[in-house]
Amino acid sequence: MFKTLRLLLASAFLILPFSATLSAEEAEVRQALREYIEAFNNKDLTALSSSWTEQGTHHDRDSGEQTKGREAIVGDIAEYLKLTPDCKLTGTIESIHFVQPDVASIKGQTIMEETEGEPIEAGFSAIMVQTEGKWMIDSVEEFSLEEESNEHPLADLAWLVGTWVEESEETKVSTTFQWTSSEAFLLRSFVVEQGEMVVQQGTQVIGWDPRSQEIRSWTFHSDGSFGDAVWLQSKNQWVINTSQTLASGEAASGTYLLKAVDNDTLSIQLIAHTIEGEPQPTSDPVTAIRVSTATSSVETEGSSE
Repeated sequence: MFKTLRLLLASAFLILPFSATLSAEEAEVRQALREYIEAFNNKDLTALSSSWTEQGTHHDRDSGEQTKGREAIVGDIAEYLKLTPDCKLTGTIESIHFVQPDVASIKGQTIMEETEGEPIEAGFSAIMVQTEGKWMIDSVEEFSLEEESNEHPLADLAWLVGTWVEESEETKVSTTFQWTSSEAFLLRSFVVEQGEMVVQQGTQVIGWDPRSQEIRSWTFHSDGSFGDAVWLQSKNQWVINTSQTLASGEAASGTYLLKAVDNDTLSIQLIAHTIEGEPQPTSDPVTAIRVSTATSSVETEGSSE
């Protein structure tokens, strides 16, 4: 229990390095986190509570334990502070990425110091949302640093491996995900058919960027368009923030929401779609069914048998 409580508190986040080049939005997020850590170290439960969304969640990746709701989270924090009144929380932020103007993804590390014992270090990823002008914590996932360094960075996407099909009256979209031979990347190939005619096809490479410490992808379409994206995990879905150069030369952007409905069903939806800065209609969610889990890895240049 104490580990979970300690990890919950890591969402308090930290001594934050500041840069003069920060955007106004990033500065606001960092200030909200500063105020949270001050509230924690001052044992101000009212201020701590006001920093969480009502439906906020915390997930301890090591134990699998999940706490849901502001009241439950703050209750755990209160119990922890009662038992360890001399604790102090510090840490560092590694990155802040804006999924949307009012949604930020934060990654970093925390250190919990108690009167007895060695300081306890942990890593975290969090989602903050802006509500009525205030940045609030919506979700936090914690993990031991040793566990994080040993885990495959694409492990949470392994469920995608296989072939998926989405069919409507006029169009059929077939998508296959498979590992490269080294399992360093996931490869996605897709074909769009109308009747017996292939109208679009393409390839996507999904991998871990060790420099930016995030999952990224690069997509190439048969019409000459191409793009890249950053993948962020938020609660039970993936938020895929994309930018694209269309075959016409126009710039496009958008956010895909991808989630597993069950073991053999996925849902994907495009929101916040723009072309040359002009908003486009939000698409309805699309459902695809897994038709096969059997795929062989793809040999890449320089790989061994």
